[in-house]
Amino acid sequence: MKMNTSTDYAIRILIYLAEKNGVTASAEISQHLSISQRYLLQVAAKLRDGNLVNVAMGPEGGYRLTAKPEEITMYDVIMLMEGTTFLVPSSATAEEEIRENHTINYVYQLLQSIWDAFLRGVSLDTMVNKPSDQIKAFTTEQLAERLHSIVAEVAEKMCYDI
Repeated sequence: MKMNTSTDYAIRILIYLAEKNGVTASAEISQHLSISQRYLLQVAAKLRDGNLVNVAMGPEGGYRLTAKPEEITMYDVIMLMEGTTFLVPSSATAEEEIRENHTINYVYQLLQSIWDAFLRGVSLDTMVNKPSDQIKAFTTEQLAERLHSIVAEVAEKMCYDI
């Protein structure tokens, strides 16, 4: 998966808001993240429409998170901004070949399940507070626990599809 620049900015905006823990003016966000004010407003509008940020109007206005940082995951942000977390090639030929080859299909489904589980486990709180330690802990402990059930689910589904 290749993310758009707007998705990267959305993640950075949300992390900054999580660090600030309150209403933050768009001018401050723009300056801190070196994003043009115009582009920030476009990205923030999508975050607002996706219910990840609220807008407070007036002289003390700005943006704030709609939920606690631990409740907003990278999965939420990527799905909002990209519409998918899909990892496989998007060409029609590749998709047809994947459907026809159950082994490739199985591997891609497994990878997709692992990727989605990982993204759901990384919250804004994780990114703000000791990111490398918490992400490492997630990948080694929680992901290992989930891996067995994910493999079993995908294997069971594949048996029915074959």
